[in-house]
Formats: sequence, C-alpha cells, structure tokens
Amino acid sequence: MHMSVVALFIVGLSLHSFRSEWLSLSAYWHQLCLASVSPSPWKSSYEAIVCGASLPKNSNYFHLQQSGLLHMMVVSGAHLVFLQRLLLRIPFFPKVLLGPLLFLYCLCCQCQPPVLKALSSFSIQQLNRHFKLFLQPAYGQWLSGLFCLTLFPEWWHSRSLMMSWLASAVIKSQKGLFLQSSLCFLLLIPLTQDFAQMNPWSVVSNILIGPLLGYWLFPLSLLSLPFPILSGLVDPLWLLFYKACHFFNENLFLSYWSEQDPISNTWLWLYVLSTSFFLSYQKRGNSFE
Repeated sequence: MHMSVVALFIVGLSLHSFRSEWLSLSAYWHQLCLASVSPSPWKSSYEAIVCGASLPKNSNYFHLQQSGLLHMMVVSGAHLVFLQRLLLRIPFFPKVLLGPLLFLYCLCCQCQPPVLKALSSFSIQQLNRHFKLFLQPAYGQWLSGLFCLTLFPEWWHSRSLMMSWLASAVIKSQKGLFLQSSLCFLLLIPLTQDFAQMNPWSVVSNILIGPLLGYWLFPLSLLSLPFPILSGLVDPLWLLFYKACHFFNENLFLSYWSEQDPISNTWLWLYVLSTSFFLSYQKRGNSFE
C-alpha cells in the first residue's frame, strides 16, 4: 500500500509537468464533442450530459436544482462506468481498446474531477489485476483521489471531487437503490447546502426520475452523436424528463430553499474523508471501479 501511494505520487507529479499540454488536448476533444451534437431544442442538455458542458441557467436548470437532480446532469464517474459496460457488451470488442477509449471520453469531458477520478480507479484496478498487487479493494477510491489531487492540487477546492468521492463510497458500501439514494441525500447535504435544493423529496425524484436519465437519456444521447438519426427518438425523452421535473416541483417539492453560507474546504474534506473511511472499511470485500 505504501509503495502504491509513493508510485502514484511520482506519476502524478510527472504528469503534472505536462498538464498544460494535457488540458489543451482535452479542450480540443471537448470542442469536437460539442460540434458532434445535432441541432435540437435540447442541445444544451445533450452537451451537458455527454460532453460535460455547463448548463445554461434557464428555467430547466432551476427545476433540476429544486428537485435535487442537478447533480445527475453533471458528467460523473457513473457515466464512465456505464460506458465501460456498454463497450464490453459489443460482440468481439477488443478489450485492449477499453482503456484508451475511456481516456478519450475523459478528454471529451474536459477531464472533470469525477470522470478523472473514475478513470484513475479503473486504471488502478487493471494494474492491480495485471501485476497481482493484492491491494485491498477499498484502497481504490483513496488512491484515485490522491492521484487526482497530486495531478491537480487546485481540486482541493473542487466540490464535485468531494461529492464524487463520498457518493462513490456510499454506492460501493450499500445495496439497494432506495438505501443508496437516501444515504447519498443525507450525507451530501453539507456539500450541497449552499447551491442546491435538498429536501426529503429529492430521494423520491432520484428514484423515480433518475433512472430515466441514467439508463435511457445518457446512453441514447451518447449514441446520437455518431448516429444523429436517434435524436428524433431522444428529444421526446428529454421533453418527458423535464415535464416530470416540472410536475414534481409544482406538486411535491418544497420551494423555501435559499443559498446558505459555504463551509470551509478544510472542514468539508475532513467530513468527506472520515465518512468515506467509515463506509469503505465497513465492507472490505466490496470492489471498486
């Protein structure tokens, strides 16, 4: 374990020297991703969920914020895991291309913290298996997080890295969608209380509306880039998704939320790391991705 930390630290410092070239390459692929999105009334949603672009702050943005679903429109580690599973389902897919394609997608998403952390975890997992390092599975998210912070020290201020770190620990330590959503809702409150609506109905929205986004809209939106004809099928699903958000907001969700004073990063990281440590080590047999 100690040698793994030292090795990742050295690799992170080495890549840090080429960070400007890496970010330039990422910007190039991100622009290619944006240019591949077909004209559509929901173009900004395609760009957000597939390419990692920022959503415009219009009425749909505030409905997502109020319903607690805004985080699902941000490209996350779950997107990378889904893409990995999608590629492996392709008949005769050469597994040697899996890592490079996931890295290419990470570049398309501007190497955002949650995606890079998931890619780092995937790489550590592959190295662990290939070289028989016998690392405990729970070390995966810790090593990947430390690697990200070594490569991008300014991500100490990244709320999305904190959220992905903690959400990953919850998902890998708990079973069942309701339990995962409920625990994520409770544990992410300190991280989201200053910019997002968080009320108990957020759990309901994540269970009832979230699967439409994760299991249908993301993969179909992704496939619509190389196959633009699919946008005719995906556009109605985006309309249905936003109508569902509007319905829940008008009939169920509380609307008294207002911005709160932010908590310092030091306290937030202490909270994230201590909670993640507890969750990760309560079930040492869980695997990481």
